Amino acid sequence: MSSKTASAAESAAIKTKDLITSEEISAYTGSKSAYFQRVFDEMDKKKTTSSWNWAAFFFASPWLIFRKMYKQGLILFAVFFALNAVLPVAFLVDQGKDMVSLVKEYRNGDISDEEFRAQAFESDRISVRPYFAAGCALSACILAIHIYIALKANSMYKKKVLADISASRKEAGADKLMGVLAKKGGTSFSKLALICVCYALIKLLFIAGNLFYYYNTLLNGII
Repeated sequence: MSSKTASAAESAAIKTKDLITSEEISAYTGSKSAYFQRVFDEMDKKKTTSSWNWAAFFFASPWLIFRKMYKQGLILFAVFFALNAVLPVAFLVDQGKDMVSLVKEYRNGDISDEEFRAQAFESDRISVRPYFAAGCALSACILAIHIYIALKANSMYKKKVLADISASRKEAGADKLMGVLAKKGGTSFSKLALICVCYALIKLLFIAGNLFYYYNTLLNGII
C-alpha cells in the first residue's frame, strides 16, 4: 500500500467513531466518564441504540439539560407541562360552568341563600370520577415517556458526544483539544437550576391563572 493510499485511509477513518479516543470521551463527559465509556462500548458491541439509564428514567428532562442536551430537555419540559395541564384545565372549566349555573340561579332568585350554600358545597357537585380514567391514561403516557427516555438517553448522549468531539477536532489544535472538549462537554448545573426556576415560575403563573379564571368566572357568572 502506497503512502498516499494509507494517508487517505487514515483521513477517512479519523471521521468515524472508532478512532475517537477514550481520553477525548473522558475529557468531554467529565463526571461519570468511566460509566459512559463502558455503556458506549457495550452499545457498540451489541449494535443497539437502547441502554437503560436510571438517572434519565427518574429525572428525564432535567437529566438531559444537566448533560447539555438543551433542545431535547426543553422540548420534554414542554411536553410534560402540557400533559400535566390538561386535567386541571378541564376540571376547572367543567366545574366553573357548573358553579356559574348555580350562581345564575341564585342571582335570579330561583334558590334561597340556604339552598345556594348547600348546593355549592355538596359533595356530588364536585366530582372527580369522570377524570379518573383520563388521569390514569395520562399517567401511563408520562410513564411511557420516562421509560423511552431511560432507554434512549445514553444513545442520545453518545451521538452528541461523538458529534461534538468530531467538530472540536476541526476547531481546535491538538494542544487545545482537551480544554475545548472539557468546556463544550461536562455538565451544567447552573443552567439546569435556572431552567427549573423558570419552569417553577411558569407553573405558579399557570396555577394562579387557573384560579383567577375559576373565581372570576364564579363571581361574574360568565364563561
